[in-house]
Amino acid sequence: MRDNILIFKAFLLDSYRELNAKKMFWLVLVGSALVAMVFACFSIEGENVFFFSYNCTSVLESFGMQFTTPEIFFKDILFYQLGVDWWLTFFAMILAIVSTGSIMPDFMSQGSIDLSICRPVSRTKLFVIKYFSGLLFVTLQITIFTFICFLIIGFKADSWELGLFSSIPLIVCFFSYFYCVSFFLAVFGRGTLACIIITLLFWALVGGLNVTHEVLTFLKVDEERAQTRAEERGEAFSNEDFEMLAKTYNIIESIRFFLPKSSETVHLIRRCLVNNAELNREQEKSKKAQEEVWGRAREMRDKRDKKELSEKEKKERDTYFDDRLQEGLDIVDIKYGVEKAKRDQSFFSILGTSFVFEFFILGLACWKFNRKDF
Repeated sequence: MRDNILIFKAFLLDSYRELNAKKMFWLVLVGSALVAMVFACFSIEGENVFFFSYNCTSVLESFGMQFTTPEIFFKDILFYQLGVDWWLTFFAMILAIVSTGSIMPDFMSQGSIDLSICRPVSRTKLFVIKYFSGLLFVTLQITIFTFICFLIIGFKADSWELGLFSSIPLIVCFFSYFYCVSFFLAVFGRGTLACIIITLLFWALVGGLNVTHEVLTFLKVDEERAQTRAEERGEAFSNEDFEMLAKTYNIIESIRFFLPKSSETVHLIRRCLVNNAELNREQEKSKKAQEEVWGRAREMRDKRDKKELSEKEKKERDTYFDDRLQEGLDIVDIKYGVEKAKRDQSFFSILGTSFVFEFFILGLACWKFNRKDF
């Protein structure tokens, strides 16, 4: 047991030195630190958000970013929506795939692998140790980014949110879904460039299916709401469009069942940060924002109309603004309906099926690695 631990530490140290020698590792590390430090430049005074001295409240509201407390602003909008969704799982993800794409191909090159298999350790252990040592890259990046954000949120919002650290294992899981594909390709004889390109294409495929699934979920929730309203009014509702949408939704769900749930895995972070009560308050504030926007639009229209309107014109104008307001409120309800539908998914249905895919890919790669002649 002790020998295995020493061997594992030796391989981890080798991997760390290999990553440390790469400029990409330091590029992502500096990038993560800079993104986290940019968050420290935001401040909140009342209901206004300032970036240094610039009031950017209207900019955030134009993107539909609503917050109820400084705590929600820093941990949900800055950390999750910008830090996790854009930096860690998009830009940093691309850099991580490129950086780690050469780990296994370089390791399996003639000379490097010969020295490793001469050690008193089985090939399976060697394979597993090398795989987990490759995950060290992402773990270090996320840990540093999360710790800096934890301090910023603690001092800025007076909220020491331990839920932020849930992002470390969850984003490592997110990365591992695609890193295992790169590992699989390397064992089956693909070079560094092929591993990187095919892994990025697979990531794009999964991402495209995720976007399609989210759009279909949005439409499905909208149709369900329309059906409920029609039943309440006693009106007839056409099921043809709904049935077609349901069939398409089920087909996409069936395809995604065998693939890693990358977007749902990342969304688990938000479930750890924002509880249902906070989510309901955000929904109510979003509705109030819609009412204020269309209320101001109605007032501006009244001031602009110089001539006296007839009763019919006033009714048409009021109907127009009432319809636009209702559309805005419906979009808010649908948006949060989709969010609540995501929260209904169990951790097992998200992580369990994703790990089945990962273990299957790694199992094939390990089998090939054990049978491969070096």
